[in-house]
Amino acid sequence: MKTADFLTDMASEAVQNVKNGLVPYTFERLANGVTRTVVKVDTAKKSRLVGKRQGIYVTLETDCETPDKKVSDTLSAEIASQIVRLSAIIKKGLKKVMVIGLGNRDVEADALGALTVSKLKITRPYFVGHSVECKGGTNLCAVVPGVYAATGIESADIVSAVINKVQPDIIIAVDALAAARAKRLYRSYQLTTAGIVPGSGVGSGSGELSEKTLKIPVLSVGVPLALYASSMIKEGAAKYCKNANTDISASVLSGVVEEVLGEKNLGLVVTPKSIGSFVEKASDILAAAINRAFRN
Repeated sequence: MKTADFLTDMASEAVQNVKNGLVPYTFERLANGVTRTVVKVDTAKKSRLVGKRQGIYVTLETDCETPDKKVSDTLSAEIASQIVRLSAIIKKGLKKVMVIGLGNRDVEADALGALTVSKLKITRPYFVGHSVECKGGTNLCAVVPGVYAATGIESADIVSAVINKVQPDIIIAVDALAAARAKRLYRSYQLTTAGIVPGSGVGSGSGELSEKTLKIPVLSVGVPLALYASSMIKEGAAKYCKNANTDISASVLSGVVEEVLGEKNLGLVVTPKSIGSFVEKASDILAAAINRAFRN
């Protein structure tokens, strides 16, 4: 199965479809059943093979559908550690951080960004207008730009305007992602220095948010809350044929997908019916991690 034909926002999934180890990655087991996968896409060739923009991709994952306090604390602490580490790689001497809560707060599967922002400890009011900076914390602000259908303005345009006013050192963008495998749903947390395309996780991608487009470093953090239907079908068909000792070509797999979904629905994403509690839990973990990373 070609990676280009395998739709997923998760680098940890995409890299497993690259044959012959052409894009190496590391896998580690951490405490309380949490695992960490790191993929470095540092060349144009690797970018083509994986189907991802160049950057560092870190995925933290648990087998728990509803993590208990120990697992949640482990995830939060590790996400905070990776935020600090990756931020230091792309920007030295952070003083001002802006968190962008992407997505639609009125749609459960797309509300991760807004919910996360609502739980942050915002400190910018303590810095603005004071000659002496606060000790032991970071100047942190946040914005929820909403979605084009509700505002009539692309998220990227709103973010760009706010950046011009606030002038942060780095952007932390939080958004829902889409995976190819159901076992990734609300169990995986991906951080990347490659930026993000708002709405890509629910099939409505718009303007890219990255250092290339915004002229400041962007660290994106996301959780898969939807699935690419085409990738699910392809993987299922491929596994069935493998178990039956039958070969199947990429063209036949694509034909199966088109037959099931129809030509106009090849980019379809689906989400579980009851997802609200999982989004709430994921936002708790992400907000705690961001607050911890910047000592707020």
